[in-house]
Amino acid sequence: MQTSVKKPSDLRLVMLWAIVLLGYLLFVVEWFVIDRIAGKPAGILDSNTKVLPNYDGWVNSFFANSAGSIAGSATNWSITLLRAVGSVLCGIVVLKFGYRYAVMIMMGLMCLCFPFLIIGDPLGGNNQLTLLRPLSKEVMGKLSSLSSQLHEGQLLGPVMAEGKTMLADGQTIDLVQGLDKNLIGTSSSIAGYALFIIFRSTIAIGGTTLVTYSQPLIASLSTQRRKSVLSNANLWGFNSGIVVAFVPFLFQSVQQAGTKYWVFILTALILIGFGILCVFAWFEKQMDPFMPQKQTKEQMQLGNQPSAGDILKRKATWKMIGMYGICLVVLVNPLTGGWWNILQAVSPASSFNVKDGVKTLKPLEGAGGYFAGLPTLAILWVLGYGMGYMVFSPFNKTVYDRKRWLSFMFFMNALMVIVIVLFAATLGVGTAVGFAFVAIATFIGGSFAWSMQSTILILPHEFKEYKRSEVSVLFGYIWGFGYVIYTAFDITNSMFLEAPKLANPGMKGVSILPGAIAGVALFAGLLLAAIAIVVTLPSSYLKNGDELVSEMTKKWKLNQWQFLVASKEKNRYADLLK
Repeated sequence: MQTSVKKPSDLRLVMLWAIVLLGYLLFVVEWFVIDRIAGKPAGILDSNTKVLPNYDGWVNSFFANSAGSIAGSATNWSITLLRAVGSVLCGIVVLKFGYRYAVMIMMGLMCLCFPFLIIGDPLGGNNQLTLLRPLSKEVMGKLSSLSSQLHEGQLLGPVMAEGKTMLADGQTIDLVQGLDKNLIGTSSSIAGYALFIIFRSTIAIGGTTLVTYSQPLIASLSTQRRKSVLSNANLWGFNSGIVVAFVPFLFQSVQQAGTKYWVFILTALILIGFGILCVFAWFEKQMDPFMPQKQTKEQMQLGNQPSAGDILKRKATWKMIGMYGICLVVLVNPLTGGWWNILQAVSPASSFNVKDGVKTLKPLEGAGGYFAGLPTLAILWVLGYGMGYMVFSPFNKTVYDRKRWLSFMFFMNALMVIVIVLFAATLGVGTAVGFAFVAIATFIGGSFAWSMQSTILILPHEFKEYKRSEVSVLFGYIWGFGYVIYTAFDITNSMFLEAPKLANPGMKGVSILPGAIAGVALFAGLLLAAIAIVVTLPSSYLKNGDELVSEMTKKWKLNQWQFLVASKEKNRYADLLK
């Protein structure tokens, strides 16, 4: 006797979507928290050192001094490219293993990062891949100026005495020079850092794909309006993760505790990820027959299913990749230290204290400077989606053609970039008034940027070129190659900012203003260039499953905002909605 399996309700699909999105939120939290609790290189101790530095945070396990911004950026570039690889592979993994096992594989990859905890922990001074060692009595005698702050067996970083560099246990070492001529670490500690990054990258490879794997669940919902709502809500996974990761570190006491107990914090996050994996495995099993299944070549031929390569060959796919890659630039760049450096570089010199060529913000100095700078702007940037969700995202429920709207949104994003930079250049982020205006403009800019992404991400559900079974593969390409575009931008921007320093090696206080101006021009120029892609996009359609119902031909005009109050049941603007 054959039993029929009932199609899962929208409620159950939404519950499974929430589990997958929770895994993605955890990835975002882990990703940014790791940087928040890195600590700062403590330097090399010598006989003139008067104050014992703080060795908390994982960065002191590998580096005695900063490796330079190019080296730091190169680390981010490599990880971003690995995220791109993971995103491209995620659609192929669905075809090879089916939806259930694809998600479990990617969540499992997030959990497999745990060796980086062991690699980065000094293990009481016994980890040969780190710089921290137990202080010997012989070395302690060479640090007479610190004698009252030291005790035998205490974990310390490298020491320079009698013209030699050594570890705290007395072992003589040769330190490697960084690009800016600083002595940064040993060959072993740099190898340890490379392993640390490799295992850390599994968080990115696995976690990035989860937002893509939410798309088949959205595509399976019964109505276009519900798909639109969840497509908009999808963005809260990233945005909520940013808020969770940044808000605690606005407070210096939390920052200090985080760097001290970084191993315990990251261990807890990995265990939470394993718990989410177990919940998904149990819950999804009940709906598995309705999710994308493993496809053999014979099945794809019989079912007339295109291969992943066929999807990549379509012009619409590459248009989506180009447009979304530029969208990623506007979403991620304001969260980076490079953007904060640009805002500081264009700010008037009068808004800073300058000592030994180093700028510090005047009004924010007491609050920890950097902690109240970039983190505050990052939080406001992602919270801007709250306003965008109410003001701009309702457009996604309409029957308007998308091209004019997206052109308007890209233009407004370029305009807000210029406005933010102008506020910084005239008032300065180093003044309370200037920082306030930059913060307000950042919040408004975030509302445009995140709402624009929600419109872009719903397009594949509306294009006639793609079926529901192809959505996972398509979104994998969009995210994967999109990150390649973002990485290319990040590399170029970093080189712009470093060029003045490289042109004047060894000089302190070199202005990066020329590079900052070039970076802003590149940023705004890309956003305007995206409009050229938008106007060539395919038409959007109302669809019932894979069946085309009608083309969205109604043209939106700049003065048409009635969709904000449109309702299917209650008013005369119902015809604007799907």
